[in-house]
Amino acid sequence: MFNGTYILMKSNFYQRTDYNINDVQYFEQCGYPKCFAQVLSMRGFTKENLSRSLRYSQQDFYDPFAMHGMREAVDIIKQCIADNKPILIHGDYDADGLSASAVLSLFFTHNGVENDVIIPTRDTGYGINFDNVASKLQQKNYGVVLTVDCGISNVSEIAKLKAQFGHSTQFVVTDHHEIPEVLPDCICVNPKLGYPFAYLSGSGVAFKVVQALSDITTALRYADLAIIGTIADVMPMHDENRTLVKAGLANFAHKSLKKLAELCKVNCAQITANDIGMRLAPKINAAGRVGSPDVALKLLLACDKADNATAQLLMELNDKRRQIMDEVYTQAQEQCVLNKCASKRLVFVKGEDWHHGVLGIVAGKLKEAYNLPSVVMTRENDNYVGSARCIDGIDLHNLFVNAAQYLVKFGGHKSSVGFTVSSDNVDNLNACLATQLQAMSESMFTHVSLYDIRLGEDGVTANDILQFCNSIQPLMPSDELRIYVKDYVKFASTFGKQGEHISFTLGSGLQVKGFYKYTRYLTALKSGAEVELIVTLTYDTFSGTVQAILSDIALCNSLHFEPLYAKEYLRCVGSDITQYPSISA
Repeated sequence: MFNGTYILMKSNFYQRTDYNINDVQYFEQCGYPKCFAQVLSMRGFTKENLSRSLRYSQQDFYDPFAMHGMREAVDIIKQCIADNKPILIHGDYDADGLSASAVLSLFFTHNGVENDVIIPTRDTGYGINFDNVASKLQQKNYGVVLTVDCGISNVSEIAKLKAQFGHSTQFVVTDHHEIPEVLPDCICVNPKLGYPFAYLSGSGVAFKVVQALSDITTALRYADLAIIGTIADVMPMHDENRTLVKAGLANFAHKSLKKLAELCKVNCAQITANDIGMRLAPKINAAGRVGSPDVALKLLLACDKADNATAQLLMELNDKRRQIMDEVYTQAQEQCVLNKCASKRLVFVKGEDWHHGVLGIVAGKLKEAYNLPSVVMTRENDNYVGSARCIDGIDLHNLFVNAAQYLVKFGGHKSSVGFTVSSDNVDNLNACLATQLQAMSESMFTHVSLYDIRLGEDGVTANDILQFCNSIQPLMPSDELRIYVKDYVKFASTFGKQGEHISFTLGSGLQVKGFYKYTRYLTALKSGAEVELIVTLTYDTFSGTVQAILSDIALCNSLHFEPLYAKEYLRCVGSDITQYPSISA
């Protein structure tokens, strides 16, 4: 049903201005339109690094031994290899943890080093599980337990493992998550502990371990794997991450990944970071969400021969994930209405049997829909396990640090956290988080959307923007150029199995697609609304046209809406709309 609040909602769309004017002037002298010159500066390009950033060179990788703990870690691993002992790699169930595990496992296998990989399930939970690792150590005399994309917060688990197995097994943590107050009592390798670039992914750190154990030429053999985690974990696309992703895209040779890309209708000869982030990574993540993460690991370890069956299975698991996610999201939205989350500045919802694997996705969607920090959890015996996502400007990890007394465990980043809380402390956690958020300035919760370029600015067209993006690839999927568009709607409709998505064509002819939350605007758009949009652009190979993917929308007040206003008013006062033919159609 039409809701007038959508019509009157004022847009808070602002053009980004965090650029260096001297660099912009230099880029203009190089022939870039001013709007593109500003984008280059805002994306980390400078007068000094422009040529380096646009090219690729092995010399652009940092010395891996500049990373804190790397020298000691390499010494331990090399001693284990010299002693002819196997290595146990402990990863994580998401795309970053899986690709990081595959990078190291393949490197060891290719060099004749016996190794095994242990990947926890979402039911087991993020990080090191003492029972799982202890069981493996009882079965085989591993020389090293080597974590990837986890471990930095597992102080007690590593202490217990060392107490029981430390006489024969060394422990090395490689991770990239936030640094806790107390570190595990073992060698810890984490760029946030010290490195020229602090924002590598877990798979990026694994890549650096391979480089330290061998050389950059050898490490680059695994770059196409390492970029999976870098892109899927939404790492900032500058500095060494940019160098790594360029290398991985230029040498995308992993046969099973290429098969998965083929099923996703991706052209491997021209594969982009967006293809990996939006098409491949969700399929890899799907295994850990609704199936077994070992399925995705199997595909990632099959680098020399395409595993067609596993690639197809990942596609099927992703379809299942999407269906489950839609069901949980619908139920969570119903709770949001009942809980009046806006007044608490927090979305806090829980289910008794929601699937663990979609909690993070649902939290992210709720965060976008309500522009509030969002916490989603489901019962697990006497506890609730959950995921949280946060809006820009608020440190979610710090909120959970301040609520640690109510938590069984937690870990994550400023923008995302995974946690376990006892059922007795759910209300306490809710109150603690809400209290912190209510103490913050109201401006922190004002919905603001930043964009890079106005369509038509400096005379640039949608095709110009796409060509520019291709010239400075790779850009992260989340770091795509955000384009401001103001136009009127010619016609609009829904698509998807249940009409859950929206598609509309603007007066300029640009076709726009909006997913999930935008269907509420359908009635207004069908009336020929004038709209302000923020979109990203993509080239649809099937239709051969440029299409826009909706990121944000505001409807401009218009005479087109007078019948809608009248209809809504009559509904509110209980009048029979059919008595007014001019507005009841």
